[in-house]
Parts: sequence; structure tokens; C-alpha cells
Amino acid sequence: PCSGVAPAFQVVGSATGDHRSTRDSKRCTSPRVPSASRRFTVRKSESQRRFWYTLSTTPAAFAAATVPAALAASTASGLSTTRCSPSPIASAATSVCEPVAVLIATGERARKLVKRPAYITGFDHRTECHNPSFRRLDDSPATRIAAQAAGLHDGPPVEVAELQAAFSHEELLLRHVLELGPDVRVNPSGGALKSNPIMASGLCRIGYAADHVFSGGRRALGHSTSGPCLQQNLICIVEGRS
Repeated sequence: PCSGVAPAFQVVGSATGDHRSTRDSKRCTSPRVPSASRRFTVRKSESQRRFWYTLSTTPAAFAAATVPAALAASTASGLSTTRCSPSPIASAATSVCEPVAVLIATGERARKLVKRPAYITGFDHRTECHNPSFRRLDDSPATRIAAQAAGLHDGPPVEVAELQAAFSHEELLLRHVLELGPDVRVNPSGGALKSNPIMASGLCRIGYAADHVFSGGRRALGHSTSGPCLQQNLICIVEGRS
């Protein structure tokens, strides 16, 4: 049950389609007379060129050149600068295919189904520009705004936060953006690194947050994301009531 909190959707950041050139939107061109194999000529957009070739002519060299800047940004943001090379498999989730379902009911019906229902008291969804080259990747404004709109800091602190972090560094970033204190248990279920069902991992996070309330917890947070580099972010606050 939702206590009158309507979902919201808003684009954050200054980079929109209006700021891009016509050339930028023409990502694919085809010859006037298609060949027998029907091949198409694909060219990179201007934004893609800025993203990959800003500092050098190869993506690998560009990535190597940005490591010092990334470490400096992490330090300035208070994030851990621990890194591994090569990155261990445990730092990235393994996608799986499995069904997921969550039952939402009115308060009266929920109390008949379970002894201690989890009430949805805050819910908000925000998105940023799709192209990572237009965004600061050491921050997540969409997550921060969604948390504020959902009322994360308006009530008692959450005891559990289930974050959809398919990569280990995303958990560090989300902890920082959501201002989660050391007393908050983050991903006690194992999180998306343990199981990352395609297009349903965020719903799992909300379900696990509700499990905390079912077992006697007071307040929990479920986070869902989609798109490259935390582009879209959803925050769901669930609470238990006596």
C-alpha cells in the first residue's frame, strides 16, 4: 500500500537532445544502393568521439590516461580508492534469468496475508542523460534526488539498504550519495553481485528490503537502477507499523 506518495519522473542535468547537433543524432548511414550483403556503414557520433578519443586515439590509451583522474575524484568524494588489476570476477555481477514477483495489496488485505506487512511510504524514480560522456561518473544526482523525494531522511534512519550494485564500486558510490551511516546494513541478501536477474534485480532489492520489515525491522530502503553507469535510479522506502 502506498500512503499517497505518487511516483515522479524527471530528467536531471543540462545535457538533453536539444543540446546535441543534428550530426550527433545520425549514428548510422547506409549507401544509396545496398550491396548484396546489405551491409551498413556505421559511424561514431560526436559524443562517442568525445568519450573515447578525448585524450588519445585509442580507447585503451584513453582509459589508462583517466585512471589518475578517477582516483583523484574518488578521493575527493570520500570513496575508497582500492582497485585491482585485472578486476576479479567477484567485482562484477553474473546475469541470470529467473522469474521475480512482488505482491502489492491494500493495508487491510496485507494484514490478512502476513503478520507484519511492509508499507511503501516513499517512492521516486529519476533519470539522467543516457550518454555517460555528458555526466560525472563519480556522482549520481538521480539517486540523490530520488532519495530526497522519497523521504529517505525525513523519518527514522533505515536499518537496511538493498542497493542494486552490479559492480562493487557502485555500492561505494551509492553508499556515499545516499549518506548511509556505518550502522546501516547494506545488501545483507548478498545484493546483485550474488544474483543479478535480467531486468528484475531492482525488484529483488525491494523484496529483500520488505523481508527485513516482515522479520520485525522498522524501516528499509530498496534501490533499483537501469541504463549505463547508474543512469536511471529508483528509491523505495518500506516501513513496518504496529
